Amino acid sequence: MLKIIQLLNRILTFSLRQNQINSVIETYPKGVVGFRRYLDLLNTAPAEKDNLNATDVKNLIEDIEYKGVTFGYKEKE
Repeated sequence: MLKIIQLLNRILTFSLRQNQINSVIETYPKGVVGFRRYLDLLNTAPAEKDNLNATDVKNLIEDIEYKGVTFGYKEKE
């Protein structure tokens, strides 16, 4: 009886380790794809270009304040 319990314990341990390995194998490609998408986003050129006569702002004295700006989602029908 003890040998059967030991055998079942080994099978269970092997199965759990295999599940952990499979989880890593399945997750890794998703991470690689996500990282590539992130790099593509970083390498995307801006939709709008700066004015040719634009100058860099060195020191902002006041805070930037938005007035009359709203955001919301469309309600589902």
